[in-house]
Amino acid sequence: MKRWLLFLLLVLTLLLPAYSMSLNIGIDGVALDSFFLDGKRIGGSVALRYGKVRCSLDLAYAFDLSREYSLLDIGAAVDVYPFDNLGLFFGVDLIRYGRYFGSGSPDKRDIFFSSIRIGWTFSFPYFYIEPRLVITDPARLNQDALAHLTKSFLCYGNYYAALLIGIQIDDLMR
Repeated sequence: MKRWLLFLLLVLTLLLPAYSMSLNIGIDGVALDSFFLDGKRIGGSVALRYGKVRCSLDLAYAFDLSREYSLLDIGAAVDVYPFDNLGLFFGVDLIRYGRYFGSGSPDKRDIFFSSIRIGWTFSFPYFYIEPRLVITDPARLNQDALAHLTKSFLCYGNYYAALLIGIQIDDLMR
């Protein structure tokens, strides 16, 4: 296992300088309108893109002042741009973990789930806008655990439309 990991790191180290790398930092604009609803959510993403592949770390905090619990949601995802210059991408979570906090939390405080997404990245100098459709738990493997969460926060339903708005720092390897 260690040899395989070392080999993978070596290949990435040799291949990454060949591509122009960019850093994207964004917030979910759709989540901001949740402040007018009962379940509120703050979400964002930090991503490195090189070539046709983007690796991202997504972080979200969902809470409701009338209920006595909240959720911290952390995920690592990979997106692929099959047509590099068009901006269309397909993505999948490598891992997505949620942790309930508060006295109203369910007995099982840890939740693992997944999602897939499709979207379009509109890049401009120094910023980007990215509408995306997220399908949570597409295989329906964790519906019981997500049922409690879906009642409080619309963004954890089967489908969720997001709009990332952020800054883009190009050519990190120069």
